[in-house]
Amino acid sequence: MSSSLRRRCVAACVMAALAGALPGCAWLGGDAAPGLAPAAEAFEAPRTQVRYDVELRGAPDDDVAALLEQSLALYRFQDEGAQSVAFLRRRAEQDAELARKILRSRGYYEGKLAFRILRGEKAASGAAPAPAADPFAREPAAPTEAGPAPQAAPQPSPDAPEQVRVRLRVKPGRPFILAEHRFVVVDHGQGAAPVPPDAAALGSPVGRRALAARILGAEQAAVAALRRDGRPFARIEGRRAVADMQAARLEVETILSAGPEQRFGPVRFEGLSQVRADYLLSYLPWREGEPVDADKLAEFQKRLASTNLFSTVVVRLPDGPAPDGAAPVIVAAEEGPPRTVAAELNLSTARGPELAASFAHRNLWGANERLGAELDLGFALQALSVELRKPQFRRAGQELALGASARHESDDAFEQSALTLTAGVQRALDPRLTVGLGGLAEVSAIDDGARQEDAFLLGAPAFARYEGADDLINPTQGWRAELKAAPFAGLVGGRAAPFLAADARGAVYFPLDAGGRTVLAAHGRAAAILSESLGDVPAPRRLYAGGGGSVRGYRERFVGPLDSAGDPIGGRSALELGAELRWRVRGDLGAAAFVDAGSVSTSVFPDFAEGVQLAAGLGARYYSPVGPLRLDVAAPLNPRDADDAFQIYFSIGQAF
Repeated sequence: MSSSLRRRCVAACVMAALAGALPGCAWLGGDAAPGLAPAAEAFEAPRTQVRYDVELRGAPDDDVAALLEQSLALYRFQDEGAQSVAFLRRRAEQDAELARKILRSRGYYEGKLAFRILRGEKAASGAAPAPAADPFAREPAAPTEAGPAPQAAPQPSPDAPEQVRVRLRVKPGRPFILAEHRFVVVDHGQGAAPVPPDAAALGSPVGRRALAARILGAEQAAVAALRRDGRPFARIEGRRAVADMQAARLEVETILSAGPEQRFGPVRFEGLSQVRADYLLSYLPWREGEPVDADKLAEFQKRLASTNLFSTVVVRLPDGPAPDGAAPVIVAAEEGPPRTVAAELNLSTARGPELAASFAHRNLWGANERLGAELDLGFALQALSVELRKPQFRRAGQELALGASARHESDDAFEQSALTLTAGVQRALDPRLTVGLGGLAEVSAIDDGARQEDAFLLGAPAFARYEGADDLINPTQGWRAELKAAPFAGLVGGRAAPFLAADARGAVYFPLDAGGRTVLAAHGRAAAILSESLGDVPAPRRLYAGGGGSVRGYRERFVGPLDSAGDPIGGRSALELGAELRWRVRGDLGAAAFVDAGSVSTSVFPDFAEGVQLAAGLGARYYSPVGPLRLDVAAPLNPRDADDAFQIYFSIGQAF
């Protein structure tokens, strides 16, 4: 038999043995031998013949140990076992080379990994103790005349996998110190070469252990710095590293290809049909002729995406440098549908079902003018509002808002029919802070249970809003706050009734685990109205508390003073506090537990004459693609005669 044929025979015999067939080679050619399964059945998937534990010793620190456990195949495929001890040994040999690379990346250039595979009693040494005897095990056989019944030693099943132990020993050697990391700039085009950056200033561990991740991070930071400074085609050309094995020192030289200097050229739009290019140019964060800055390109793309006009938008430079140095900027965009129709259903025991429908057009005349209409239908509220918004009004980041609404509202506090006109300007001072100032005119007919009167008001509302939470609908960390203030003047029941209203709200969110699955949230509110008396303030403009977004467990507006009929009269000061623990139980299902407290006083400053209303409750959450669906059940802890035993709320979004 030739050596080649012999090797094929040996390989076939090994596969047959793994598959449980006879260890013969007579079936190599022709038909299967009598009594043997066909060849197609002989090559079944190999069974796991070896189960093993892994023992790691000698890692220089916990980070290296964790990295080895995450990376080595011995750990990653431990649950699957191995086909044989020889197969397991090959796996360990491959891991030894991978471990050497990992140790080098952590500054241990002499590091290596040794291993031993312990079988039999050696594998069992150090294992967990045998389990305690089963109290329900069968009693041993009774002795016979020939003596006690022999106790057969337990024998492992011939089909049971062999249990072995793989002992890994890390020999890290000395940690190498990065003695020097220098940058060399080449291929910089005409003119003077850029000054090579300082590696240590970019985070390279000069004078410390030579961690590869920080060295590479400094290289990427150097490239990013060049791309921010008119060199958009900068890249890493190469790297040279020299290790002094005697002194345990490392020197690194990184070669940067700077590329020719480029300036911002004209902007070219691709894919526009309904959107005006001159409007989009108002979002430019640079002036033509400035040195190209990669960060400004990314900022321009972010601003265009925030308009919600596009399904996709990409801002980029051509593939190569412009010969004259004026790099054109290409904006490839795909416009999205300009219209949106939405509907929302809210349920509560206090107000019953409420349907909210909305329509929005985001591009009326080609410059992102937004027309929105909202319709609210419920037992307590019927309202229609229309709003027109024009972004980039007279300056970047400023928006004009014009609105009109008609509403009829009837609940235990008051009944009102009102027409309201609003106009205002708001400006984003930074991505999180927005301020606004406007005007308001309102005419209404009001019945507060004590009297019926007409009111005509003029107001100048202003606000400042900070949005520091990570999500508008389902925040898990950060905080948000809003301050609103408005002076009012006008006639209420034919008499002059000036007053000043101020309302401050805030919320904070603390993630209790790394994934944000458990969140502790808290909110607060403080509000006041400065006026001669409570009667000078129309009932709809007074301060109230209670309801789904306020103090849950109480009916809408029912926290605070009540009249003789048990209806809320509102107040001139209000305080609210609440805390909620939210956690995802499994998948998209979550739960919540909360406590709320609130107080409303008829005086300008809280006097707590009506006490503090307290409530607690539990909730369920379903985290849908459009936001969390919220179901809350809450009960007052110190109910009054007029308060219900509990309240139920169902809506989209968290309570705060």
